[in-house]
Amino acid sequence: MRAQTATSAPVQTRTVETGDLFQYELTNPVTVKRGQSALVPILQSPFEGKRVAVYNQDVRAKNPMSAVLFKNTTGVTLEGGPVTVLEDATYVGESMLETLKPSEERLVPFSVELGCVVSLDPQSETQNVHFARIVNGYLYLTRYRLDRRTYVLLNKGTRPIDLFLEHRFNHGWTLQDDATDGKPIERTENFYRFRFDVPAGKTTRFKVTERGELSDHFAILGLARDQIGVWLQSRWIDAATQQLLLGLADLADSAANLGRRAAQREADVAEIFKNQERLRANLQALGATQDERGLRERYIGELSREEDRLRELREAIRKDKEDKEVVERELRERVAKLEFHTAV
Repeated sequence: MRAQTATSAPVQTRTVETGDLFQYELTNPVTVKRGQSALVPILQSPFEGKRVAVYNQDVRAKNPMSAVLFKNTTGVTLEGGPVTVLEDATYVGESMLETLKPSEERLVPFSVELGCVVSLDPQSETQNVHFARIVNGYLYLTRYRLDRRTYVLLNKGTRPIDLFLEHRFNHGWTLQDDATDGKPIERTENFYRFRFDVPAGKTTRFKVTERGELSDHFAILGLARDQIGVWLQSRWIDAATQQLLLGLADLADSAANLGRRAAQREADVAEIFKNQERLRANLQALGATQDERGLRERYIGELSREEDRLRELREAIRKDKEDKEVVERELRERVAKLEFHTAV
């Protein structure tokens, strides 16, 4: 409502803040007659501002937003709430204003800038290995990954656009200044904010390049010898490290051969047990005739020879497993001690 008074005077207001809270205090009295009401303005003051545009792909992919670069030069805290934007007394849009303290500056979008069309040309590139190291039994290779974003902006209007471009960055990556059309004026929690002019009636290309690191790793154990040669040729290792890796490959082969030999001997033991079961079954089926007594003696002799063979195999299996443990222990110790790093 509007106060029903014959004359009106400017209302002077100041804010009083207590921590994160604040209140408005009127510094001159306001009279409201009995039975009447009044709508009292608490602020009538100009402020600094400029019409700009803000582009954020997450907000709107094809167009920037028209906005006011709003600076609170009123001297008081402005409570958040709805805002109506007029340009030359013409309505152009609405927005919501966050609470602003004196001298704070904020971008306030209020409509879509349809006269400017934006497209995005994303590119990526993985560069060669630039660092290699061996530790804890693995070869780690580090590569650079380049992420290029080219923003193509077509300003179809008749006036240039003062554009704020918000680029969502990759956390942990670095911005490449030599491949960027401009340095950001601000960095928020998730975005770089760039500012540049987009001329009227022209297409502007703005490129942003970020660089991150990618890491691959390969186990040292079980490595083929030809692969070791490839590592040397790629300069991921030097000649001395190649010889150490070939020595590890020899030990790994030795342990594998001992394991295979022990497994084969265990298979022979199983075959002998199977044959002994057959011989014992035949013995139980024999009678007391002269021919059967001859077969019994032959079966018993064969069982005796196989028992001797079993003792030999069990001893050989025990020895193979002991030797395999010794080789594997030496292999683990060498792998644990092997360290190497180089810039490629």
